[in-house]
Amino acid sequence: KAFYHPQPGMFLQNTLEWADYNRPVGDWLRSYPTLLGMLSWSTICFELIAPWLLFSPWKTSTVRLWTLLGLVALHMGIELTLSVALFSYVAAAGLCLFIPSEFWDAPCWEPVRSFFRSSDSDKQNIGATGKKKKKNPQLVYSQKKKKYKRFIKSWC
Repeated sequence: KAFYHPQPGMFLQNTLEWADYNRPVGDWLRSYPTLLGMLSWSTICFELIAPWLLFSPWKTSTVRLWTLLGLVALHMGIELTLSVALFSYVAAAGLCLFIPSEFWDAPCWEPVRSFFRSSDSDKQNIGATGKKKKKNPQLVYSQKKKKYKRFIKSWC
């Protein structure tokens, strides 16, 4: 039996009362209506302010990273309390578009970058001065064209 609570701030309790999509954490949270009220209001406030924080001109990368962490935590909370198929995973994947470049430029990613870096081609393209040689665009184009033709022939 589901109950509708008309007073504001009971959004989560109303959702969890239906119990069709609840997970064990959602069932456990139903016994704490005060906590649900606080979580309801904090969720609404955070969802309203998050777009402004994502595009904040002040300390953009720091504010954006903390906002993204908050949004991912919000979706993890949804996933822990309700069974909503792939919603939380798709939403978290969509948030990856907002990860600032400072995150990817961090030194902790250097092992990953070095794994994907082609060391042989980099060594061939660096001259005696230590600067990268400029490639002849015609030569690069003809090499790509030959490679493409070989690829097409292999499939035909």
